[in-house]
Amino acid sequence: MKQSTMPQVQEHDTKKKAYFIGIAGAGMSATAQLLKTLGWEVSGSDQGAYPPITTYLEKRGIPYTTVYNKNNVPMDADLVVVGKHAGLTKEENEEVAFVYNNNFTIQSFPEVLNKLTKDTGNIVCVGSHGKSTCAGILAWCLAEQDPSFFIGAVPYNLETNAQSGKGNLFVLEGDEYPASNTDNTSKFLYYNASDVLLTSLEHDHLNIFKTQEEYTAPFLRLIESLPTNGLVVASGKDRQIQKTIPQIQRKVITYSTDEDIETDWYAKNITYGEETTFDVYRDRTHITTLTTTLLGQHNVENIIGASVLLLEKKYSTEKDLQKRIHTFTGIERRLDKKITDSVIPLYEGFGSSQSKVRSAIEAIKTHYDNKRLLVIFEPHAISWRKKEYTSKYQKLFKEANKVYVYIDSVPEPKDNTTISGSDILTHIQKESGADAVQLHKDCTPLLQEIQQEDIILFLSSGNMDGALQTLIQTLKQQFSPRQNRRISE
Repeated sequence: MKQSTMPQVQEHDTKKKAYFIGIAGAGMSATAQLLKTLGWEVSGSDQGAYPPITTYLEKRGIPYTTVYNKNNVPMDADLVVVGKHAGLTKEENEEVAFVYNNNFTIQSFPEVLNKLTKDTGNIVCVGSHGKSTCAGILAWCLAEQDPSFFIGAVPYNLETNAQSGKGNLFVLEGDEYPASNTDNTSKFLYYNASDVLLTSLEHDHLNIFKTQEEYTAPFLRLIESLPTNGLVVASGKDRQIQKTIPQIQRKVITYSTDEDIETDWYAKNITYGEETTFDVYRDRTHITTLTTTLLGQHNVENIIGASVLLLEKKYSTEKDLQKRIHTFTGIERRLDKKITDSVIPLYEGFGSSQSKVRSAIEAIKTHYDNKRLLVIFEPHAISWRKKEYTSKYQKLFKEANKVYVYIDSVPEPKDNTTISGSDILTHIQKESGADAVQLHKDCTPLLQEIQQEDIILFLSSGNMDGALQTLIQTLKQQFSPRQNRRISE
């Protein structure tokens, strides 16, 4: 990969041009938007593109093609950014082969961010879950300071997942996954972190990190890279973080949603509802009371973590924090309500790991315990298909009344390390603690079984071949408040 200083756009300069191969990835699309706000002309390609990222790219005016072809690559591109995906290698992708063979300046998106974060104070949110929401909260709470930010999902308040601000702070969602197909360095190690918000160390990405120790190692390297006055705000509720804290050589401030756990900050008197209210304490002293429309205990924990960093660093006052938390409306695909004109509530969560699935189900049950919970689950992420991950299915859906498993998009195993979609369904049926059946693209048998007292939770990190859009349209038509009747009537 050719290394060079990334061209900078100066006033009156000819606009610089960047091309993204694999532009529909969360980090890739955010980096594309970041360069666009800096004045670059940005375009790209992604054969696997699907909403909401495609919708986002179109809204931001970033052109892309869904067919890989070497003729797509602008010959005058100043920079080509290549994503991290199995299909984005010189052997598999003709665009990638073309740019490597024709002396383009090529970088991964973490390398782009490395250069853009050289001169800012960088708050990096990391962990196996909650980091998108935490980064979104921080960016929203700091909005009046005009920070730069980079988030692997789209916050509703901000309407974009990346921007280059004029302030001195840069909020980044940090991913531990390798930077590219040719660089195994964890992405967040490129981000010049000043402070870290660590939400969880639950073993994830088993295809890359075979053991818990391997998974924890890059997080420790990230913390070791902080300046000596760098701050680590860490969940004191996470067992792996508790085990890891003694190895950390930076200042650590802990938080939790459980006052019985010994942490520096904690939430108390949590009252769940359409608006959830809770008190925030530090060392047994009441600091403030916050109100949020976000669902679930895990989001209270996310808010506590972000609030601790803001207050410890004196980036916010208690009064401003109250206002900002109350008005933060969440992140796309992070337990957001997908339909309002239906008597059947439908929420979408990100189902890429056990912890994300578990916290989403717990949140729905906390707020809608009187309803029958129907879960739609697509085991899209590679971890769900790894043989050693199958134990994660045990009792995973025990709080659900029924689980509809979409396995048509699951590829057949290429070796003996993964399992098939039908095997996954069998594991869920036998071990998850819930009644589970296969779901099809037309949403049968779900649509024949919906009742007015149901609530639906959609969990995937993919697009389930458009089934979510099918379901939304059907619910609008058959379960509108005006009709208020079963679909089968």
